[in-house]
Amino acid sequence: MSKPGRVRRGALTVLAAIAALLTALLTVGAFEKMLAADSSSGDRFAALPHAPWLALGWSAAFLALVWRAQHHPAGLQQVLAMLVGLYVGGTLLAPGEDDWVFVIGFGVVAAGLVALYPDRRSLLRAGPAGPSPLMLPFVLLAAVPLTIYAFDVMDLYVGPTQGPFYLGVAATATSAPLVGLVAGLRSAGMRLPTWSAGVMAASLGIASLLWASDPGAMPMWAALLTLAGSAGFVALGEWERARASRTPTPGSVPASDADRQVAAER
Repeated sequence: MSKPGRVRRGALTVLAAIAALLTALLTVGAFEKMLAADSSSGDRFAALPHAPWLALGWSAAFLALVWRAQHHPAGLQQVLAMLVGLYVGGTLLAPGEDDWVFVIGFGVVAAGLVALYPDRRSLLRAGPAGPSPLMLPFVLLAAVPLTIYAFDVMDLYVGPTQGPFYLGVAATATSAPLVGLVAGLRSAGMRLPTWSAGVMAASLGIASLLWASDPGAMPMWAALLTLAGSAGFVALGEWERARASRTPTPGSVPASDADRQVAAER
């Protein structure tokens, strides 16, 4: 590998590691605020989905880029999907939001990672097995009620209630289907977006069941349906991942030991 190539990949590793650490610290802060809040407070309801949004959606995706990033394009694809979810759920739905350090910070990090990524063309492609004909329709179907729910929650954020983390709930509701679309591309490393999307969506249902009286909670039937759909999506993703790793692509040659190792890490 040339010296410029080593420097570029080293810079990618450092930037991804710093981003993973900072978002992990933000996750800890979200958990602390949730635990410190009064049991009857809406802060706990709103903080619960905020934690996996940070821990899985961002921190885990950054961490996936620290080691052998070129073999896991799904990690950076997830970062880009999360960024779109942040801007849709955090700015377009809340035009009065003025936390520009938070909003622009994620955008700058994502742009830096894309600039340093060794194979940027892979970010615009599906995996060798192609997009999943099952996962993509599943996600598109789930995106409709989740988007409607995000708009409902944002009414609480910009209205008199103004819970501090309702913005995070809306961002989680918009980010989960976007990350699910990344999983449906079946790129190398698809297990991360599969579980991230499933857990983020499930956290909305769990919070709604635990704090059913909160104005932002889903009805019980919707919360249970969200949990069932999340579990079904993860199960489908695991099945698709295993099937994609076993299915040779047209014109492919028998896999080497190294190729099989990469496929096992998907």
